[in-house]
Amino acid sequence: MKKIITLFLFLIIGITITSAQVIKGRVLDENGDPIASATVAIKELQKGVSTDESGKFRFTNLPKRELTLVVSFVGYNNNEKKVDLKNNEEFHLQFDMISNANLSEIEVFGERYKQPEKLDAITRMPLRPSEQIQSISVISDKVIAEQGALT
Repeated sequence: MKKIITLFLFLIIGITITSAQVIKGRVLDENGDPIASATVAIKELQKGVSTDESGKFRFTNLPKRELTLVVSFVGYNNNEKKVDLKNNEEFHLQFDMISNANLSEIEVFGERYKQPEKLDAITRMPLRPSEQIQSISVISDKVIAEQGALT
C-alpha cells in the first residue's frame, strides 16, 4: 500500500512540474535602463501584470499554446511578441521599448481645494487639508477594539 501511495505522489509531483508553463522577462528603455510599472498583458487570456523596480515580470501556470504578449507604458510605443508554449516550459523575454516622441503633454485632473467628507468631524476644525497643522490617520474599529479602547 505504501508503494502505491508513494508512486501516486511522485506521479502528481511529476505532472505538476512538467505542466508549469512560465514566461519571465524584463522591460528596458532605449538606454538599457529598466522600466518600472510597465504593463505586460497576454492578449488571449486577458491577463496582465506590472513590472517591478528592476523591470522584471513573470507569468506562471499558462496553457500550452501560442500566446501574444503586449507591453505598454506612457511615453513609449507598445511592443508585442508571440510565444509558443507548446514545446518549452519556460521562456525568457526582453522587451526593448522605443520612446514615443509624439507625446507633447500630459493632463492630471483633480480638485485641489475640495475638502474630504467628514474631515471637520475628525479634526474638529473647519479647515482645508492644506491648512491642517496636524497629522491625520484613519484607523479601523478592529484596531480600536484590539487596543482596548472603551469609548
